[in-house]
Amino acid sequence: MQIDVAYRVVTPLFCAGADPNRAELRLPSFKGALRFWWRALAWSRCGGELERIREEEDTLFGSAGKGQSRVIIRLDAGSNSTEFDFGENLEIGHGSRYLGYGVLEGEKRKRACLLAPFEFTVRLRGRRLNDQQIVSIKDALVALGTFGGMGSKSRNGYGSLSVRTLGTDGTWQWSAPHSIEELGGEIEKIRRDSGSPKCPEYTAVSSKSRHIMLSVSNAHPMNLLNLIGLEMLEFRKFARDDGVAFGLPRRKVRPARFDRRASPLFVHIHECGNSSVAVLSFLPARFLPEGKSDISVGGTKVRQKPEKDLYSPVHEFLNRLLDPARRGEPFTDAIEVRP
Repeated sequence: MQIDVAYRVVTPLFCAGADPNRAELRLPSFKGALRFWWRALAWSRCGGELERIREEEDTLFGSAGKGQSRVIIRLDAGSNSTEFDFGENLEIGHGSRYLGYGVLEGEKRKRACLLAPFEFTVRLRGRRLNDQQIVSIKDALVALGTFGGMGSKSRNGYGSLSVRTLGTDGTWQWSAPHSIEELGGEIEKIRRDSGSPKCPEYTAVSSKSRHIMLSVSNAHPMNLLNLIGLEMLEFRKFARDDGVAFGLPRRKVRPARFDRRASPLFVHIHECGNSSVAVLSFLPARFLPEGKSDISVGGTKVRQKPEKDLYSPVHEFLNRLLDPARRGEPFTDAIEVRP
């Protein structure tokens, strides 16, 4: 079995190897992102059975106990990716600087990055794979190129990957959507197995997930990312007690082992034909490990709450984006993809 897939990097990609001052497109980074989205889809497909998910992942991608991966991946970036400095190539707005906190400082970058747009291809060869395993890999490849990205700040829209084409054994089976409506249809297909009512034990696509698409006519991908950042800044300026819902820690402290929580809200910029679409995916999960009742992060004491209360600020933010009377930025389309 051979799968060929082409991606387009839509926003600047902050990814480096041993030398943090030299940006590069790295195969280990891609593999990590692919496994993340495979695992995110596996929750509903496997009915939330953690041991089954772990067993299938180890069998497919390899582990110390299961041995080598059954999937061999080759990445070809060609010669299109180039390093650049924001100050020389693109004006960065306040919103995109906010989303790039940690890799950006003012108009300059703090870490090496690759200029977008550029394309790269991935070839996967599998051995001893059944039909279900092949489908799960293809679904993860599409999910990565619809919801996610690579590198630092990929949850905030940087390093967004748009999947362009996907084929198996020389037969093309998937092509890029050309409109926001077609993109919504692809998201519905990705969510097809997300019927379990249980809240996931880890970040995963489930019946509790939400997906919002936003667009602005003729907007550059970075301009659209900037608008998303401005909306988030405005919302969090006045929202109370929202730090937990959007991830921890908020302050400059070094968290303990269980005290760091990544944001459950993923920002992705997708190219649909000649236009850009922002896809915001909210993937809630259990916040505290079973048996723990609270944690303290930078002076913030967090107690376990029902997910509907804990994550209410995220729902409020997404609802604000869908309401033309409440949002502040000029989005021409704001659509929620419902299960």
